[in-house]
Amino acid sequence: MIKRLGRLSVGALLAALLFSQISVAKAGDIISNRLVEIIENKNEGEKVGAYKYLSGVAQGISWTNGITGLRGSKPLFCPPADWNLGLGEIYKIWKTSLDDRPHLDGGSKPVAVTLLAAFMWKYPCKQGHTQVK
Repeated sequence: MIKRLGRLSVGALLAALLFSQISVAKAGDIISNRLVEIIENKNEGEKVGAYKYLSGVAQGISWTNGITGLRGSKPLFCPPADWNLGLGEIYKIWKTSLDDRPHLDGGSKPVAVTLLAAFMWKYPCKQGHTQVK
């Protein structure tokens, strides 16, 4: 079974998660709408924690994207060479993606799923693109 999953396109897996009517969240996952609420409505201490969480998820996604290129696979998304994972930019890309695609009900999905989707929409790979090393 693991071999079969290895053959699945990451994009197909992501699409399945986004379009699924079943909640993919587990205990400990932070749902996107909840993180937005914390960032926009809570005290500064909670905002700091929420931004650190978002930054950690973004760093993990970025490292995963880099590793795919090293292993010979196509990258999941193709940011510019000078891409900087600043918190303000991460939040803006993520929140814009959630707001612009309400029909996907991304707000009910875990942050990691919606942030990866946001990066994929913001930085699509052009045909023949190889990841900057």
